[in-house]
Amino acid sequence: MKKVVEIARRCFVGLLVGLAVILCVAGALSYSGFCFTEWRFLSDEEKIRSAVGYVLIYSNPPQLKGYRPYAKPDPVSGRLTLVPERPIRYRDMDEFFAINENCCTITTRARKGYWPGFWSRLRGYFSCFVNVKYQVRFVVDDGRGMSLPHSTYVAISNCGRAWNAP
Repeated sequence: MKKVVEIARRCFVGLLVGLAVILCVAGALSYSGFCFTEWRFLSDEEKIRSAVGYVLIYSNPPQLKGYRPYAKPDPVSGRLTLVPERPIRYRDMDEFFAINENCCTITTRARKGYWPGFWSRLRGYFSCFVNVKYQVRFVVDDGRGMSLPHSTYVAISNCGRAWNAP
């Protein structure tokens, strides 16, 4: 009877150790950006395309700070801001990349040194930031087309879902 109990105890300890190893490996993979849904790491190009797609849908047109001729003071902060009233939108990603060559860089930190916490990375909510630098195009009051440079950070999850970074 003692031998059966000892064998059962060793099996239980072995299962616990095996489970701990599996959890550690899965956590390390997730922390490093592995997408378990697709069972692979995303390429840099896929991350950049996801970030640009997010910018084209959700950040167009952005609020431009400090552009004097057409800016209005923000009622809360008092800073000069401009939200183009007549933006010239990009037709698609191809046009975006043609006009904004070398637009994107992948980084782990956003502006002012911000980076998500340990648990966000461990759960796969964050893989990297993509810094997207592009031209915001719009038509001014006298009918002329104008463009101004703008930069934003887009966070990317392990499986390529883009979301707004602070």
